[in-house]
Amino acid sequence: MDLIRLFLFKPGEDASIGRVGSLGNGISGVWFGDSDGTFSRFIARKTIRFQLVQDPMERGVADVRRIYNDPVFRELCSVVCAGKEEDPLLNLVIRSLRAFRESRDIQAAEPRFQRLAAVAEDLARRNQTKRLQGTELRNRVASMADRGWQKEGDPLAATNDLWDNARNPLAHSANTFAMIGRDSDRDIEMVEMIVIIMIQSAVLDWRDEEFLMPST
Repeated sequence: MDLIRLFLFKPGEDASIGRVGSLGNGISGVWFGDSDGTFSRFIARKTIRFQLVQDPMERGVADVRRIYNDPVFRELCSVVCAGKEEDPLLNLVIRSLRAFRESRDIQAAEPRFQRLAAVAEDLARRNQTKRLQGTELRNRVASMADRGWQKEGDPLAATNDLWDNARNPLAHSANTFAMIGRDSDRDIEMVEMIVIIMIQSAVLDWRDEEFLMPST
């Protein structure tokens, strides 16, 4: 199960990112417990008989500690508790998380890739007074992705490759990954990683902005 789908589920409340209770790929989940979440349990199960789902993953205490100690996860938890709904950067983060989660339910590779690329562009444009496009837009995407880049190569080179050879041909024509000779699995994996890093960067930027705000 994809942990990012569970980021902002909170026991005792009927609000979540995207469709309430739907985790995608034929899996639905629900919180059971009292209103303050003291004795809550989260239960998820496969509900669509013939739809493929990923193999179950085993996670130990070390994995849970790593997740709960992750600075981005902790900041998102604080956002849920604080209920800061009017912050424009937080709203962008929430929209991006929702779009990322919903992209996992898109069956066709081309619209899934385009959806993810649009999220990356939206995140890149957030602090700009003019509409970023072309080289400036790609540089901004790569700059945000560079903060957590762990793959071989350069994030700017990867961004240019995706936008030149996949994003533009797919967005402005009726071509498919097969027609343009691209590996759809590789490209989707790469753009997913870029979007995740950009969301993490935006959350950490929000935290830094909160520290810099004068107290009232």
